[in-house]
Amino acid sequence: MAYSAQGASGDLARRALSIIGVIAALLLLWEGARLVFGLSEQRLPSLGSIVETMFTPTRGGAGPLLIVQMLANGWATFRVALGGFFIGGLLGFALAVLFMRLPMLERGLMPYVIGSQTVPILAIAPMVVVGLGRMGAPPWLARMVVAAYLTFFPVTIGMLRGLRAASPQSLDLMRAYGATPFQYFWKLRLPVSLPYLFTALKIAASAVQLEQKLFPLRG
Repeated sequence: MAYSAQGASGDLARRALSIIGVIAALLLLWEGARLVFGLSEQRLPSLGSIVETMFTPTRGGAGPLLIVQMLANGWATFRVALGGFFIGGLLGFALAVLFMRLPMLERGLMPYVIGSQTVPILAIAPMVVVGLGRMGAPPWLARMVVAAYLTFFPVTIGMLRGLRAASPQSLDLMRAYGATPFQYFWKLRLPVSLPYLFTALKIAASAVQLEQKLFPLRG
């Protein structure tokens, strides 16, 4: 056990040193490119000027430091994206479970779920902003709704595929044990569906990240 712990700590130290080495090499490459090619501050600013700018007060010296303002803005964006991602994930998970349990509901609603993705997000987002704005909703709510909209579809499709991925032999075994519908779901279908769910969440996370970057361009 002691040897295993020492080996794990050694691997962690080597990884940390590797990361530090890569960062140091990139910084040296940055400064080296400036010196070799004679690039000006406008084309490739030096590391010193970047650090100096990051610690410059905003609003003509009356506001917080630029780095503090950037961190605050980043945290605000992250909270909105995470909230929409969480809501969309729950909605997609619930729809997948309902579709798996009620095939008639899937046949009735799945065309609308697929059709909702045929409209470009650049067309939907302004309608969401204007509609919620007229209702007096805060601006961040529109961004959260759009993030949830981008999340629910891949989660619904991926989770539904995962819930139906259990092998017939496993289903027969659960049936032979007299499992209840809840046991079917909790002990077989849900564990089998997790790889599909995580893949869908990765796709949705990329879409939400892109949406948060594009949202300011849409006003």
